Amino acid sequence: MIFSKSHIPRFSIFFFSLFMLNNLIGRAQENRSIKRISTEVKTTDWKRTEAFETSYDKDEVLDATAYKKEPKLIGVVDVEEASGLAYSVANPGMLWTHNDSGNDNELFLINAQTAELEATYEIKGIKNKDWEDVEVTIDPRSGEPYIYVSDTGDNNEDRKNYKVYRFKEPVFKKGDKKEKWKPKDLSEIKLKYPDKHHDAEAIFVDPFTQDIFLVTKRDSRSIIYVLPFPAKTEKKNKLIKVGELSFDRVSAANFSLDGKRLVIKNREEIFYWERENRESTLEMLRRDPKKAPYVVEVQGEAICFDKDGNYFTLSEAADEPEDAKLYKYLLK
Repeated sequence: MIFSKSHIPRFSIFFFSLFMLNNLIGRAQENRSIKRISTEVKTTDWKRTEAFETSYDKDEVLDATAYKKEPKLIGVVDVEEASGLAYSVANPGMLWTHNDSGNDNELFLINAQTAELEATYEIKGIKNKDWEDVEVTIDPRSGEPYIYVSDTGDNNEDRKNYKVYRFKEPVFKKGDKKEKWKPKDLSEIKLKYPDKHHDAEAIFVDPFTQDIFLVTKRDSRSIIYVLPFPAKTEKKNKLIKVGELSFDRVSAANFSLDGKRLVIKNREEIFYWERENRESTLEMLRRDPKKAPYVVEVQGEAICFDKDGNYFTLSEAADEPEDAKLYKYLLK
């Protein structure tokens, strides 16, 4: 069949329209599957929930048997005061970390296989008053990975402003060693506690509900607070008290990307939960945890899962008295 020149534009438009239609159908199917993920767990009406108080003895918690006891030493990380750790979604095989108070507003991208520093991102438009933890999770509405930086450290428990920064995860390009980066879709989430000031050094985000959780450090029992989704950006968000744990001095936490595993650690121990059936995060936290393997580090203040359920730890102390080492704990 022979087409004249006048037919060519019509066919070009036809095939382009067909391509766009298939693309939209594919995206619609993907979005429907993403939305189904967010209904896989029970939701919690936080405003009608009473705070719990756990009764287990932390020294009698059973050991988690899912992991090998001895970790793999990945290497030494060239970051002075690593105070948070998160597994990258946009950059497979990479980890994010950062320094805490008194340092610049920078995120460091680390190679998870070698512990080498790949790039430094100076995040424009935000400040580091006292960054204490970082989390990466996937927004179930868009399928896009987002970084949460918890600027909630408060050693003197007298801060006037607590914040969580949320923005799309940057994509690393080879050759990027030192980048001044303007975050996309940046939200500055301002927080206030319902009772008094707290030093919160751990954040985790439920991948299913997008609720944001903070865990305090200096209370006699570490307290969990929640900011239910969606967060307001035009005014302060009042946190809700979730409950009190049977241990204190929490310095880090992380939810696995699939929402099935949760860890909360202090400097001596890692407490570990696995989600059962469709239980909510509240129901999970009310249960007794298990104790995951841990080689105690000097000022160990960072932990995160990888995409397969293994977890990494990283020390804040560099050269005082030893280097900051990246460890990986493997599933059996």
